[in-house]
Formats: sequence, C-alpha cells, structure tokens
Amino acid sequence: MNRKAVERPLKKFADASMKCNGPATVYGQCVLKNYTATSKDMCLKEFMQLKDCVQRNLGKKW
Repeated sequence: MNRKAVERPLKKFADASMKCNGPATVYGQCVLKNYTATSKDMCLKEFMQLKDCVQRNLGKKW
C-alpha cells in the first residue's frame, strides 16, 4: 500500500473529526471531570454523540 493510500483515509477522518468540536469538547470535559475514577462507559452518552457526529461527517458507520 502506498503512502497516499494510507494518508487519504486518515485525512478524511481528521477532517470529519474537526467538524465535531462541540461533541468533542463535551466528551473531553466528561473524561477530564472523571479521570481519577474511570470506569467502563462512564462517558458513554458523550462518546456516542461524538461518534455519531464523526460518522455523519464521514458518511460511514463502523
């Protein structure tokens, strides 16, 4: 696989993520607020909002 083939998906993901600064901020604040007592799914709602935003901007689901 050539370098461009690898960079293209990463650039698309980065571009899609940059359009989600609102949900990313909310998720980051949740993680920061709870980082000393982390637990599975502690910020699941916030993460799912971020994931949905990125998926919408990518046009793909995973």
